Amino acid sequence: MTRLNRTVRTGAPVPRSSTDSSGPDNERDTMSTELAEPLGGQVVVFSLAGKEFALPIARVQEIIRYAKPRSVSSGVSWVRGVINLRGRIVPVCDLAARLGEVGQGDGESKIVIIESSSDIAGVIVDEVSEVLTFDDNQVDPLPASGLNLFRAVAKLDDRLIVILDPERMLAGITGAQIEQAAGAPVLQLDLLEQSFDLLAPRGEELVERFYEILFERAPAAEPLFAQTDMKRQKAMLLGALVLVRNSLRDLDGLVPKLEAMGARHVAYGALPDHYPVVGEALLAALAELAGEAWTDDLEAAWTEAYGLVSSVMLAGAARAGLAAAA
Repeated sequence: MTRLNRTVRTGAPVPRSSTDSSGPDNERDTMSTELAEPLGGQVVVFSLAGKEFALPIARVQEIIRYAKPRSVSSGVSWVRGVINLRGRIVPVCDLAARLGEVGQGDGESKIVIIESSSDIAGVIVDEVSEVLTFDDNQVDPLPASGLNLFRAVAKLDDRLIVILDPERMLAGITGAQIEQAAGAPVLQLDLLEQSFDLLAPRGEELVERFYEILFERAPAAEPLFAQTDMKRQKAMLLGALVLVRNSLRDLDGLVPKLEAMGARHVAYGALPDHYPVVGEALLAALAELAGEAWTDDLEAAWTEAYGLVSSVMLAGAARAGLAAAA
């Protein structure tokens, strides 16, 4: 989860854009947001190749840890591929390549999920640092141009922060286009339900073995549970697994519950790095109890399902952090 340090300057938050085009005075260039959003307001500041950039906070949906996108043939050189965000295919753009810069492009990077008028997309940045609020008199507009991704420049002491325009950045890139090229991953619902129902009578044994494997593989995780009633904890985990199993065909209803769970886990000391370890322990416990019934197809189905669950929980944790910072 990315936590942002908040620095406050006077000024109002950036409102959501309006697309009213009822008359010639209200016509707006679809490649620009200047007429829809004031230049001042709250922005999320991030670094790229040693320079500071920002996006209006109203356009930032969430911030997630970098995960290597799955490569697709998009026809756009700076689209690095796609990620699965809670079951939705999201294109990921290499912002450094888009701007002609050289970013880190490694595991320390972040992906900022932003929205344009047409869709959402992720952009790779080196690090997200803070949320700032600017007065209009601290921000100088830049000329609108389809080739110019810069919307304005904000001045803060000896810093110059370039505010980017999401519409121009993502022009011509939509998730639907990329999804068609990539092919959306589909949860194997029948396999997941059948395998869970097979193991359900041994649910208590499953969660018991899960924690044994977790503490064997990640001893550093055990102290996190030092003050925890483990009997209650195991019952809660089993309840969460049952919830997921019963909600596989209603992901829209499941997502808010998982996001809330992710936000709560921040207070428990859970970090993004813990999620892959937990997933490995869970799959190992499932495989051990299933025995010969565990197949490559089952492992693939559970891996995809856990990836979806963990991405939603991490998104909930990141959104809680972003809300707290703002």
